[in-house]
Amino acid sequence: MIKQTKFILATLTLGVALSASAQQGTPPSWNAQRLSSATYLILDPEIRGNPNLISGDQRQGVLKAMRKDSGDAIKRRYPKATITTDPKAAGVIRVSPELVAPGALLPWGKLTARLTFALPEGLRS
Repeated sequence: MIKQTKFILATLTLGVALSASAQQGTPPSWNAQRLSSATYLILDPEIRGNPNLISGDQRQGVLKAMRKDSGDAIKRRYPKATITTDPKAAGVIRVSPELVAPGALLPWGKLTARLTFALPEGLRS
């Protein structure tokens, strides 16, 4: 039950993060046509903030889910996109999944997830 809840939480937050990053003010090279047929490289997920707020088992499970779900979220949004594992592929958009933990365990502190996209030209979103 806990693993299923983690998976659902990771999937939902990654979907929201992907939508939010796609809707922010974007430069001209970030257009739907380019993104829909691009090749993406999913980098290893990282934890930002205080990683000690998450137990080792939870951390491992969430980061594993983020790696898989990031590619799935991109494929849902852009069905013609390609996911590659070759870091030397030409023209790939690098995707960095990030789990953002609050600095301290507080009632209003929340875990969030986001995807950072980097175009080959160096633009980031």
